[in-house]
Amino acid sequence: MILRFFYWKEFKKFPFFFFLLGITLLLGTLGLTGISIISGQVRGQLENNAKNLLTSDFVVGARRDLFPEELQNLGEVLKDATQSYQVIDFYSMVTHLESKQARLVELRAIEEGFPFYGGVTLKSGSFNAKNFIISKDLADLWSISVGDELQVGVIKLRVQGIVKDDTSVGLRGFSLAPRVYLPLAELVRSGLMKPGATGSYARHFRLRDNSTQELIRLKKLIYQKLPDPGIKVTLPEDTSEQTGRMISMITSFMSLAALIGLILSLVGIFYLYQSHLLARLKDLCLINLFGLTKEKIIFSILGQFSLLFILVFIVDLLILIPGYSAIVPVLTQYLGLDLSAKLNLLSALSELPFLYGLALSILIPLVMGLMRTPMGAQLKASKLSLGKFRFYDFIPFLVLLWTFSWRLSHSQKIGSIFFAALMGVFLLSTLLIRLLQFILKKGIGKKGLLNPSIEIGLALRSLTRSGHKLTLSFLSLAMGATLISLILQLDGMIQKEFAWDDHKPGLFVFDIQEEQMEALRDFAIKRGTPLDAITPMIRARLEKVNGVKFERKKSTLDMRSKEEDEDTRLRNNGINITYRSYLTSAEKIIQGKPFPATRDITSDVALVSLEKKWAGRMNLKIGDRVTFDIQGVEQEGLVHNLRDVKWTTFYPNFIVTLEPGVIEGAPKTYLAVLPAGMRDQKLSFQRESIQLFPNISFIDVEELVGKLSGLFEKSRYAIEIISWLSLAVGFVILYGLSHDQVYRRYYDLALMKSLGFSAGQLRLNLLLEFGTLFLLAMFTG
Repeated sequence: MILRFFYWKEFKKFPFFFFLLGITLLLGTLGLTGISIISGQVRGQLENNAKNLLTSDFVVGARRDLFPEELQNLGEVLKDATQSYQVIDFYSMVTHLESKQARLVELRAIEEGFPFYGGVTLKSGSFNAKNFIISKDLADLWSISVGDELQVGVIKLRVQGIVKDDTSVGLRGFSLAPRVYLPLAELVRSGLMKPGATGSYARHFRLRDNSTQELIRLKKLIYQKLPDPGIKVTLPEDTSEQTGRMISMITSFMSLAALIGLILSLVGIFYLYQSHLLARLKDLCLINLFGLTKEKIIFSILGQFSLLFILVFIVDLLILIPGYSAIVPVLTQYLGLDLSAKLNLLSALSELPFLYGLALSILIPLVMGLMRTPMGAQLKASKLSLGKFRFYDFIPFLVLLWTFSWRLSHSQKIGSIFFAALMGVFLLSTLLIRLLQFILKKGIGKKGLLNPSIEIGLALRSLTRSGHKLTLSFLSLAMGATLISLILQLDGMIQKEFAWDDHKPGLFVFDIQEEQMEALRDFAIKRGTPLDAITPMIRARLEKVNGVKFERKKSTLDMRSKEEDEDTRLRNNGINITYRSYLTSAEKIIQGKPFPATRDITSDVALVSLEKKWAGRMNLKIGDRVTFDIQGVEQEGLVHNLRDVKWTTFYPNFIVTLEPGVIEGAPKTYLAVLPAGMRDQKLSFQRESIQLFPNISFIDVEELVGKLSGLFEKSRYAIEIISWLSLAVGFVILYGLSHDQVYRRYYDLALMKSLGFSAGQLRLNLLLEFGTLFLLAMFTG
């Protein structure tokens, strides 16, 4: 009987209410469910291809080659390895001898046996680690064919193959330079492996026992045997996480945007259910009078909503399954992953408890209000009203919302900021609509309804007398408009930051050896293209803080948040430092004082300036004593100031800067930039300079800026879809509010019509009221 009344008869008697409720819930959950499906497919593909991405079971790497004693310790730990090979990755310039064009590439020097897992497929022939092979991107860029010659350093190599597919590349997304493969012996012969050159060294192993437990045990043991924080051990699952970092960042941002849509829909559900319960309150009171307890009534209402939620989720899947099949080719092309057309719904189902819990928790205040309603007294009252809910009734919803924000962003910090921003928007919107009501009330005062017209006068008075229903509708529209505005603002700021202009350099030059600097400077001056921002770069690592050894952060596998992942990465990596007495145009001291103009350096302690975010990650502050290991020599420093650095200038900037006069004698390379100029000058400078200095490398800043802008452009469209979906939820709520208000004013409207109002005047009155609300909300957002 209860089931029949609360489910079948309720759905049959109030079809429009449940239809509107379902549409609101559908729009709110569609975005999050779709994002979870796509990210789950990508994550699953990366996990399945983890070994192909790494090309082996186990990798030990660093920004330098391992010392003999380190190799000996590594051999003792990995004595059961069946095979191994070394891979060295360098960024360097290559020249196409036929076209005389030069560009930056990633040189991957390999040994026989590469790769253990996965493979490199060529357009013709088979892959051989003894051959010189180039990527399809480079071949297409220069129209290179097999047999063409490229100059690499001081040697010339003939192209012996063009890559069609490489399973170790993973997500395409953004790459600094196309990749080429050459034997390790040829890299040694090229003369590029000079001190300070930008490269990474990795030793790959295939193990007899490659179970996850054994790999984790070996990883811990190697970190004990090789304590240098610059040495990194990488497992297959680590590679899939690193490769998926880009898509994780994009989907996290999109998920938070979609969460706003869900919140808006929940606001609408709260309003619709409140109106529905108020309209049904007399029936509920009678049912309670006939013996059905409040607890059973509430349980039936929640069950009614749960059934609707399940039906909506099924509709979500029915929409998204064919939708996913339609966009698989686009995702595959963009990401460079061969995504399966067969959909795994586990990722969507994993979101179901969180979505359901959050949706159900918004009804708790209404349920508590119903519990506080004196049922018997309501039947005698002249006007029915629900029991008032308290502010603490919303605590479960707020706690779940904060937890869900943290989960979607994979970051406690970002999730908390997002949650605080939502609360800020909510409070500001509430205060603003109350302020507007107060101003309108004072403004119209005792003026007649005919001032300035009967339609406007009635609309303004309706706005001043509306309660929380007006606030909820205003809030929904304002938050939707805020999200749209946020995306447009971010787009504008990013386009401005990455727009190409004359303030950015034309070329970024690196790997300049110390003995080459003067000759390169003179060469550039003679050509009429003098170098700018010439800056020394010294490789170092943080050794001690306040006399205590700076230990690597021991984290073997799953990172609980992005902050912990980033902290671990920064702690375990070496750093580049420089020395200079001045600030560049991209730097600003935010704490502390500049280096003194003159100082008698009689002690071994140097003044140090740190980039503020890096200092925060490392828990460093002004006054701390830090010790850097500079190629085996310790240098102590005192943190003197913290800087804010604008990295998008693309000029040489560093997270650590020391005062001059202390580390000038350390082994170093130099960085420089070529100011923006004509494209032909830029190309000819690259081409001619690498003939004289084959080891130096260039980054074409204009090309880099274009790639970064393109990367954001691709993700922006998807985020905009989520934003418009959120705004659509606001429109549905506005429609629900309008419909409910018209229904509630049925007798008022009939009375107004009997007093002489035409149908057109009544429509205009309602349009003015809700149109004014809409415009105010859009402007506020």
